[in-house]
Amino acid sequence: MTYLTDVDTNIEMVNGIGENAEHFNFTSSIVVNRKGKRGMAQRVAVVLGIQDIILQRTTDPYLKEDVAVIIGKDYASIIPLQK
Repeated sequence: MTYLTDVDTNIEMVNGIGENAEHFNFTSSIVVNRKGKRGMAQRVAVVLGIQDIILQRTTDPYLKEDVAVIIGKDYASIIPLQK
């Protein structure tokens, strides 16, 4: 598991189980709200410059991330986090 914290935004990024999206044909990047934390999903979307947020709630007690990001074909427009 890999962790990275962006000090300017106070967002902790984790590459947990390292799963890919179900396909690679996403036209645009999407922020996925996994635990119903709308504010966190909106914050991630704003920081990265992503317009679309979807809710995909789960009751999996082992899921660590609150928010997932699916990178689409518009990946060049995503605002990178600085070290």
